[in-house]
Amino acid sequence: EEMGLAFRIVTPVAVDQHGQINDSAGRVNEPEVWGKRAGWCDYSGPVQGKYVGITMIPDPEIVGPCWWHARNTGFMAGNPFGCTSFGGEKKKVVVKKGDIFRLRYGLLFHTSASPADFNAKAAVTDCLDQFKAMQ
Repeated sequence: EEMGLAFRIVTPVAVDQHGQINDSAGRVNEPEVWGKRAGWCDYSGPVQGKYVGITMIPDPEIVGPCWWHARNTGFMAGNPFGCTSFGGEKKKVVVKKGDIFRLRYGLLFHTSASPADFNAKAAVTDCLDQFKAMQ
């Protein structure tokens, strides 16, 4: 469940310290987000009078929706292989000798005056457009 790309969130941003976890399906915080698949996940909260956070966006063409290991205590990991850990069906990825296997994520570090001033969906759309331009 902890494989993939992971971050430890600064303590003041953790959900148990006034932060919030959101995913692309509209779910909020650990009870709704943990162990679910989503196209992106954001962990944000107040720090010194500002609203800061990180949005993780797995490349849908390479990684696809990840299983999210997101905890209210300040941990977030996007895991494309967490099927059995999170109750999904087993998934097998075969990488042939000499082939390259790549995982790609977009990371958006953001700051704003308030949660209402950050539009995660618009930011993710911009990131996805950049993924397409790279291919």
